[in-house]
Amino acid sequence: MQIESNHTICFDSKWPIEEVRTLLGEARRTVLVAHQNADGDAVGSVCGMAGLLRRQARCAVQALLPDGVPEELRWVPGASLIIGGEEQQAEALQAIAEADLIIGLDLNAFSRAGRLAEALTQSKAHKLLVDHHI
Repeated sequence: MQIESNHTICFDSKWPIEEVRTLLGEARRTVLVAHQNADGDAVGSVCGMAGLLRRQARCAVQALLPDGVPEELRWVPGASLIIGGEEQQAEALQAIAEADLIIGLDLNAFSRAGRLAEALTQSKAHKLLVDHHI
């Protein structure tokens, strides 16, 4: 992962950057998920991370939103590739079951992922939460 010098990334001491790099480098199937009732932060962060990981060609990437992409945000590049947990629940649950890395974006707990919360919590995949809220 390359970070430009004008950006700052802070990780809790439990997640040193080298561990994050290792997880990203070893993952073969990554699921990205954000909170239910997605807003611009949720859609943008999921689409941005999906685009980054796909360009790096490190792994298969599937983006999920518990209740899909709101109509007013479907213009966001990559939004058409997001699976909605309501309309495509079986596909979303299968992606979670097959994942070896799950990255939660714009949420501080998987309980905020609505109908996908239980599957996310019970998954044996490595998990990483990235959020700007406390």
